[in-house]
Amino acid sequence: MSKVKLLSGLLMVVAITSGVMVGRFYKQDHIDVPAQTSQSSTLIDFQLPDVEGKPRALSEWRGKLLVVNFWATWCPPCLEEIPEFNRIQSEYAAAGVQFVGVAVDELAAVQAYLAKNSGNYPHLIAGDEGVLLSGKLGNENGVLPYTVIVSSQGEVLRMHAGALSGDELLSMLLPFLSAN
Repeated sequence: MSKVKLLSGLLMVVAITSGVMVGRFYKQDHIDVPAQTSQSSTLIDFQLPDVEGKPRALSEWRGKLLVVNFWATWCPPCLEEIPEFNRIQSEYAAAGVQFVGVAVDELAAVQAYLAKNSGNYPHLIAGDEGVLLSGKLGNENGVLPYTVIVSSQGEVLRMHAGALSGDELLSMLLPFLSAN
C-alpha cells in the first residue's frame, strides 16, 4: 500500500472518529436542522449496492416519506438507533414511511451485524465514500449517525447529526405524515 493511500485512510478514520465524538457531545436541539439551511432542498439520487450486492437507487423509494440513516457497525450510537428504527418502520410502513440505512462500513461487517440483529429495511453499502455522500446532504462535520428525512416528492425536510431516540424521530416524522 502506498504511503499516500495509508495517510489518506488514516486521515479518514480520524475525521470520522472526530465526527462521531462531536455528534455524541451535542444535544439534539443543537444539531437538528431544518432543511432550508441545507446545501440542497432536494435529495440527490444515488445508487449503492445493498447487502446482497444488488445495485439500488434511492429513487426506488420515491413516493414514500423516506428516512435515510448513515451509520456504521463500529459506531455505538448508530447501533443504539437501529432497533427503534426497525420498530418505527414496522409501525409506520402502511402510512408510507420507508427507512434506508447507508452503511459507512465494509460489506462483511454489515452482513455480520445484520445476521445477528434482524433488520426490516434495506441497508446500502457506501464504505468510506458514505462520509462524502452524507456531506452532500448537509453533514458538514462527517458525524455518525446522520439522518435525513425526505418527503414523498424528494424534498429534504429535516437533517439530524447524532443519535436519535425513537420518540425524537417520531416527533420529527409525524408532522409530515399527513403531508405525504
